[in-house]
Formats: sequence, C-alpha cells, structure tokens
Amino acid sequence: MKFAFRSLAASGAVAAALLAAPTAAHADYQPGDGDFANCPTLPADAIKLLWNCVSVNLDKGQVKVGKIATTLGTPMTITIGVGWHKGKITTITSGIGGTSMASANAVAASGPSFDYEVPVIGTIKVSVDQAGEMGGDGLIPERIPLKIHLRHWTLGANCYIGTDSDPIVIKPVIADPRVASVNQTSVLRADVSDTTFAVPGASGCGLGAGLMDSIVNSAAGTPSAAGENSIKFDAYVRIRNYRLGLVAPSLAMLTTAAPSK
Repeated sequence: MKFAFRSLAASGAVAAALLAAPTAAHADYQPGDGDFANCPTLPADAIKLLWNCVSVNLDKGQVKVGKIATTLGTPMTITIGVGWHKGKITTITSGIGGTSMASANAVAASGPSFDYEVPVIGTIKVSVDQAGEMGGDGLIPERIPLKIHLRHWTLGANCYIGTDSDPIVIKPVIADPRVASVNQTSVLRADVSDTTFAVPGASGCGLGAGLMDSIVNSAAGTPSAAGENSIKFDAYVRIRNYRLGLVAPSLAMLTTAAPSK
C-alpha cells in the first residue's frame, strides 16, 4: 500500500483500523515543533485551507549499498507541502533537512552520516545526501534521488557514489500504515523499504586518473545492480494544515489515504 492524496476515501478495513486507539511506539524520533520548521512556502495565490504541510521522519534507517551496510543513527526529516492549486493536487518538497530543491541552483541537502572503514584509506565519513528534486503526490515521496558523499583527505571534496545527473533513486514501498503514540503525541506510522534500486560506481575521488575511484569501488562493492541493495526505515508522519493547524492522524488517513493503483 502507498499513501496517496489522489483519493478522498479509504477502504473500510483501513478505516476500521485507524479508528482504533493509537498503539504505543518506541522511537529515537521525538515529535516537536521542529517537525514543521521547514514547511515549504506556498504559491502566492494558494488557498491555505486547502494545503497541508506533511513532516515525514525516517528513523532507524537500515541501509545496504554494495558492501556497505549500516544503521543510520539519527532520523532523516523530509517536509512536503500538498494542496489543491490551479485545478489539481500539487506537491512542493522542501527536501531532506529542509533545503528546498525547487530551484535549479539549490544546494543539495545533506542527510545523516556515519563512519566506514576502507582498506588502504582508513576511516572515512559517509553522508547520505539528496541529489535532486523528489517526486510523487503522496504523504511520502514516490521518488527520492540520493547520492553518497565520501569524505577523507585522500578523496578530495567531490567523491560521491551517485551524482545529481546519475543518482541512486529510491522508490519507497509503504507497508502497515497505522496510528501510533510517540511521547504522548499521535502520529501516522508506517514501514518504508526498497530493494529494487541500482547503485552506480564512485566518481570524483581524489587524483590518479580514476585510481582512487577504483579503490573506493572495490571497498564499497560498487557499482551494484538492482536487487543487491536495500533500505528500510520506520516512518513517522505528522500533518499540519496551513490555516487550521495540526490534523488528527486518524482523520488525515481517512480523508487522504487509499491504496494506489
């Protein structure tokens, strides 16, 4: 099942489940005002009542890219504006961490980071960064382009696995949507995963006419074909109407969620 704003009614089974009392959930993610700190700016002629800011918090991320396998230690937040504009549903994404990617000159947002040991080179700092505009018209973007930034003095400043022109494209599969309680705050919760994406080889890594690229690719197991990589997150979603304020999770699901065709 995917969340989508294309329908205004959910199936009876989903409705019954969402009207039940919220279940408790343990998470490193904690709801707060910061969830909505980077809500996208609406078009000047937008009717605020018809727009929601959606805060998607991806927590406890398990990432496998080639030989690199890790658990991301901090939540990754994506904020999205969804509403009715000029006769159709329109989506505006603020990006990972709130950096807008709407402009062609926008700087790609940097996501969570971790350390990774590479033979010969040693410990490098790895971050999962946004690599372009996200796509889709649902609560969670249907297309998330990413690149992996590798930082070490031997690799220079532009060593990446994936680029803006050839990104790692995640197409999230949404499973088990439900209402949960985190720190006495009701949120929408779901499981997000993808095992179908391919990963390109490293590029821009240091000097030596591609020598460092080859060393990184050997250590990271890249390029890596579709089916050999995976991501999995716990997703926590909160919604705030631009005019009325917070939207109750069960009401939001009943009025905006339905299985995509």
